[in-house]
Amino acid sequence: FAVPAETMRRGRSWLASVERHIPADYAPATKRSLRAYALHVRDLAGDSDPVKARKLLAEVSLEEQGLELQGWLLPTLHGAGDTGDVDALVRHWQNRVAETASGATFVTSYGEQDYLLMHSARRTDGILLDALIDARPGSDLVPKVVRALLAHRSRGHWGSTQDNAFVLLALD
Repeated sequence: FAVPAETMRRGRSWLASVERHIPADYAPATKRSLRAYALHVRDLAGDSDPVKARKLLAEVSLEEQGLELQGWLLPTLHGAGDTGDVDALVRHWQNRVAETASGATFVTSYGEQDYLLMHSARRTDGILLDALIDARPGSDLVPKVVRALLAHRSRGHWGSTQDNAFVLLALD
């Protein structure tokens, strides 16, 4: 569908200042994840901001960040040619993956605020798969994550609309 230019401009403006719209009582990790998703959507809309992505990535150590946050930032960083941060993120994911002979899944949580982000393991796998395909399509993890995602379907779909959306976007 054609979206009016003014609507797109207003949407990008809102996303560029998303920090002002996040409730103050949200946990810092939740706020960072929402900011990363806003940067990801801006990148998809052609309004990439790698400077802001690098600053967000540098706010806390990789161990303190959610994997989804990293998955949303990776395409922006990759598109900007930032191989150092991209390599560090992929290496971090390789150290956080639960692999079997045929599959691979990533384990992460936002604790008590999981519900605010509609977090799920399958959604995280889909987000990271999408980022890996973008930045490292030849990675051994790509087919393993795909197989694990396909194995977790129940009657042809995953657990929620969020799961379905992010997994299908990655598999597309």
